[in-house]
Amino acid sequence: MAFKMRIDQQTTLSVKITDKAGNPAEVEGTPEWIADNNLAALKPAPDGMTCVLGATGGLGTSTITFKADGDLGQGTKLILGTLDVEFTGGQAAVAEITAAPPTDRLVPTQLPGAAKKK
Repeated sequence: MAFKMRIDQQTTLSVKITDKAGNPAEVEGTPEWIADNNLAALKPAPDGMTCVLGATGGLGTSTITFKADGDLGQGTKLILGTLDVEFTGGQAAVAEITAAPPTDRLVPTQLPGAAKKK
């Protein structure tokens, strides 16, 4: 199930790195945060362990990927984490009234349900 947020909101994403036993673990270098499309705007912290997420304005779903090197030595062990984010419409701000094409009334003196003038 996707994490939902409106396009007029932002949130901070954070990651918890653990070993196979669930103990805290470290990664080498600065992790990367990647969005799979242009719906998400990402601003990672300098250490890469958190990232501010906002929307670019479009509606839909984006997958955010966290990518880091779990090998603290010479090699590389890719560590990935993903989060699906559904961007929904913003908070209501405008009401626009539209009219259907006019039609002839059967009795032109009174609209159905309208109050009578005194």
